[in-house]
Amino acid sequence: MEERKIKYLFDSSAIFDLTKLGGKALDFLKNNYTITLAYYELGNMLWKYKDKLDIEVIFNALSAALSFVNIIEVKLDKEILEEAIKKNLTYYDSAYLVTAKRIGAKLISLDKDLINNGAITLKDL
Repeated sequence: MEERKIKYLFDSSAIFDLTKLGGKALDFLKNNYTITLAYYELGNMLWKYKDKLDIEVIFNALSAALSFVNIIEVKLDKEILEEAIKKNLTYYDSAYLVTAKRIGAKLISLDKDLINNGAITLKDL
């Protein structure tokens, strides 16, 4: 099997949306990337939809999916902050953009601000 040449960094919106694909989500996520922030954002999404979704099922699906992803730790970072200010983005969004750039990966997102700054959508895969 040929090794994938393009690396992808998934933001939390893309990871959450991929859970709809069940086991197929692993095909996309396996050996790709996200950042530590995704844990907090995904947890917040679960909290937000607590009355609309089966949280236990989604929590288990997300936990399983994240076990196949390379997690990059992001801390307080001057370049991320400068990029956020320059592009008028949140620090969160800038963290995804800068990290993807640093590792030479394409950023996958459903977030309009990130798409407007070069991210691609799941449909583009």
